[in-house]
Amino acid sequence: MADAPPTLRWSYGWEAAVDLDHGASGWAEVGENGFGSAMAFLAGPRRFGRRPADDSLRRVRVIEEREEGELRYELPFTAADRASLDADVDWYLGEWSIPPRPSGYDWFLAVPPGEDGERFVIRIENRFIRIAQIQEWPQELVVAELYRDVYPD
Repeated sequence: MADAPPTLRWSYGWEAAVDLDHGASGWAEVGENGFGSAMAFLAGPRRFGRRPADDSLRRVRVIEEREEGELRYELPFTAADRASLDADVDWYLGEWSIPPRPSGYDWFLAVPPGEDGERFVIRIENRFIRIAQIQEWPQELVVAELYRDVYPD
């Protein structure tokens, strides 16, 4: 039987996020999913930020398969939609021993000076995918490699 993966312990939590306003430059939004949330959290204190999310104008696309063809329409994004999305994200975070994230925020990565925000996020996503596929455990090594040479300290 294979050894169980180690349980990681983080010296910080989601409260370490920098609170951002709507005009914050030098930050790039990560995907609203477990993968993006993990990338933000793993960047560490002062390197991930949050801004209150506004779901009031969000819509959910629905596609129904019917005998006569597809029926497409949109519905308002509900509290149940938010709860479902948060549960999915928190499940993924749990795989990395990351605590559940607070609900109601958009999450961001600090972009190093001279980098394009969108390209930076894509570069980190690609690195995360490649490293996680090569070496699943111990996760500490994955995390150390993820942001190697990225942030000047």
